[in-house]
Amino acid sequence: MNIRHFKASDLPHLNRWLKRNSHQQQSLSALPHTGYIIPGVACAFVRGVEGGTAILDSVATNSLVSAELRNKALDALFVHCLKLPVDGWVGFTLDANTQMRAERHGFTVSNYTLLTRKG
Repeated sequence: MNIRHFKASDLPHLNRWLKRNSHQQQSLSALPHTGYIIPGVACAFVRGVEGGTAILDSVATNSLVSAELRNKALDALFVHCLKLPVDGWVGFTLDANTQMRAERHGFTVSNYTLLTRKG
């Protein structure tokens, strides 16, 4: 699969995918600087944090593409991202399929409670 860096010109495609899946559209300034895309199929973003840790921040897919192709693309993106030179990874999801995929790629479910606050 052709994986390349996400570019500004990819944003309209990403936002169409998000809109079709009833997710909030994004601006370039809201996305992590490190992103990868398999054009027309899926993308993933990585956010670096302190201490050599990275967050597999977001994944999105084109719902007009077959589930089989989206599945293969997401696995390829996970493998690609996880090769980045970091000491550890964190991820957050509400989606059971994303959790299962992450576990297949070596993530474990934490006992920590996620706390959030706006502003």
